[in-house]
Amino acid sequence: MTSNYKLTFDELRKNLDRLDVWILVLDTKGINVWCAAGKGTFSTEELIYRIKKHKIDKLVTHKNLILPQLSAPGVSSYKVTKYVGFKINYGPVKARDINKFLNNKMTKDMRKVTFNLKERLLVTPLEFVYSVKYIPFIILFFLFLNILSGSSLIDGLKDSIINIVPYIGAIFIGTILFPMLIPILPFRIFSFNGILLGIIYSVLLFNNRLIIYDKPFLWIIGNSLLLISIIAYLAMNFTGSTTFTSHSGVRRETIITIPILLLLVLSGIILIILNAF
Repeated sequence: MTSNYKLTFDELRKNLDRLDVWILVLDTKGINVWCAAGKGTFSTEELIYRIKKHKIDKLVTHKNLILPQLSAPGVSSYKVTKYVGFKINYGPVKARDINKFLNNKMTKDMRKVTFNLKERLLVTPLEFVYSVKYIPFIILFFLFLNILSGSSLIDGLKDSIINIVPYIGAIFIGTILFPMLIPILPFRIFSFNGILLGIIYSVLLFNNRLIIYDKPFLWIIGNSLLLISIIAYLAMNFTGSTTFTSHSGVRRETIITIPILLLLVLSGIILIILNAF
């Protein structure tokens, strides 16, 4: 059993090469197994529904299902057995250990969830690329303000491209540097750590003794607020892919943080607009 999160499915299928097995894919709305189990899309109901819909009892002669270990919070084993007659077996954490599991060579380490530096860096390229696609919208925002303030199209575009450099840096910090530093950052709430990194970044960036930005005070404060909010928001994205958070903790963090970030964004935009006029 697996989810219809593409990376998860592809990794599982790759590790099942040359094995005579069926894969039953649950509709988790494209969410990975661990998050889907917490959110309720990798659930008892969805599992039972898929077993009945695809007539699994007609495909196999046994009554055993192998579920990802990280799906356990979302599935009630006894209900699955009660309603469809299949027994649930929880496999290893990583798909690469499926072969050993099927050959009864399961070890305790295969049931442990790790998130070392190498594993943290593996999730960063996708986050970085996904975030960079918003850069053109930021360029258009600054271009619009530059034109309204009297700049020509060419000068406004040049200034906008220069203005975007700190935002690329913010994306790098939020998607690559932050996950590298997770174990040593002081707060349990990821967004607070993101805010801390954003403040440090803004101070270093706009301190004229380090990097010269000949800009008015309102421009510096407005951009700093936006940079801080971007880094904090990107940091929150890692709450669903680490061993440092829980479902209830993520929900609490979201309730606390989103209003704060919205306030920072609105304040930053207002200050930048006021500076333009």
